[in-house]
Amino acid sequence: MVLLVSVSLFPNEARKKCVGFKRLPEPFISKHSSHSRAFLLFLISLALSCLSGCTPITRQAILVPMPTPACIQDIALLPQNAAAYLNPSTSGKELIPYHLSKLLFEKFKENHFAPWHRKEPLYSKDVVSRGRQHLEYKNIYGENTLPRDKEWLYALDRMTAMESYPNTHRWAIAITNSNLRVLPTTRPAFYDFGSAGEGYPFDHLQISAVWGGTPLFISHTSADGSWLIAETPFASGWIPVSDIAYVDEPFIKEYETNRLAALIKDEIPISDHASRFRFMGKVGSVFPIVAAKEGAFEILIPAADWNRNAILLRGNLSRERATEMPLAATPENIASLINELLRKPYGWGGLYENRDCSSTMKDLFTPFGIWLPRSSPRQAREGFFIPLQGLELREKEKTIIRNAVPFLTLLWMPGHIGLYIGEDRGRALIFHSTWGIKTKDSVGREGRKIIGETVITTLQPGIELPDILLPGGNLLYRIAGMTLLTPEGSAQDLNAKREKQKWMNTQSPGN
Repeated sequence: MVLLVSVSLFPNEARKKCVGFKRLPEPFISKHSSHSRAFLLFLISLALSCLSGCTPITRQAILVPMPTPACIQDIALLPQNAAAYLNPSTSGKELIPYHLSKLLFEKFKENHFAPWHRKEPLYSKDVVSRGRQHLEYKNIYGENTLPRDKEWLYALDRMTAMESYPNTHRWAIAITNSNLRVLPTTRPAFYDFGSAGEGYPFDHLQISAVWGGTPLFISHTSADGSWLIAETPFASGWIPVSDIAYVDEPFIKEYETNRLAALIKDEIPISDHASRFRFMGKVGSVFPIVAAKEGAFEILIPAADWNRNAILLRGNLSRERATEMPLAATPENIASLINELLRKPYGWGGLYENRDCSSTMKDLFTPFGIWLPRSSPRQAREGFFIPLQGLELREKEKTIIRNAVPFLTLLWMPGHIGLYIGEDRGRALIFHSTWGIKTKDSVGREGRKIIGETVITTLQPGIELPDILLPGGNLLYRIAGMTLLTPEGSAQDLNAKREKQKWMNTQSPGN
């Protein structure tokens, strides 16, 4: 006999009611009411009947209603479609004037190609070792949830050969999607799996994903030669040598062009003219344009020769998948990019080529030629910042709605960032990638209501949960400021500029 439970019937009705259907777990039956025990006896008798020769039960036979993992009212009721929040009368209006957009694009190119314009490392030995130092007094765990002993860390320390840092000074390029790591290993280092926000997916060796085609400066090589410390345009960390190729001045001259193509669709195969797959392109990936053809761009694709020197291949990207930068920053265009990233899995530090909150913002604005740093505090400094700390919750939300530019204003709080996209019946709406909502049970244990993806919510997602941790689990309470990504910002209050400077003077760089 096979007992299967349907997960595909009535999906819309289930979503509206925050109820899904799945297999009934054994603990549910063993520890719940007498009705559950009666149900178990029914299943056993049914199984015995089937073993005696009855017709097998099909997958439609039993539907067991259970709460879905992310039963959050906002996600169930708000349209997860950014176009639903557009104002038809302004959706095609450019939020950034053309001449200012060009200036922002020049800044983007300057930052993007910056690793090729240095001859010495930008980061000191202390800076590149900082992540390792944080692990020294922590109990860390592996992918099997078991503790790692200190010798595991010490073996990695020996492989770093940091006593000779920096031992390499070379330009390079990522020839595939890769990761920056705190130490030269792909193995994870989790904190206590039993503590909220410390186990999976928070691998404390993960710094950031790096998309194929990213310029690099190599400052150090591991003792065995298999790993390198790479300085990207936005961060530094260990990267596998197999994921890069070394470049020289002629290569740079050909690759660093004024015309760049950015992907506007996610998960696009990047292949050369010989139909050889190179890597999976992502929103946020950038390529030099060789020629603009009808319906497509001919682009340059980096690859490695037998000696790990970079060579240039050519390929095509259709205009449905890519745009020449900078794309006009209209609400309509930004909403289209948001929809491409909606419901994507959350990825701490770009783990598994997914995105966290700040990388979502960075990749979203890349096609528009707007450069954003990799961490949320630095992103909050990239425009006109308006502090919101100290405001009563309702007044804070009114201030956001009154002053923010929909689709062009970041909402920042310590540890998180998202994009304001407008309001719905007096409630401000945010597009963001989030792991979950802080909760606390009846005995005081903290937990998380997992969302685990990129979503559109109000500023108080999960406020209806009976176990939400207040005030810390309320995003609106935590929001400390908003950043208008226009070059001068749109607020008129000069005091806001003074407050911005005062706030920046008190901040130190962070993640």
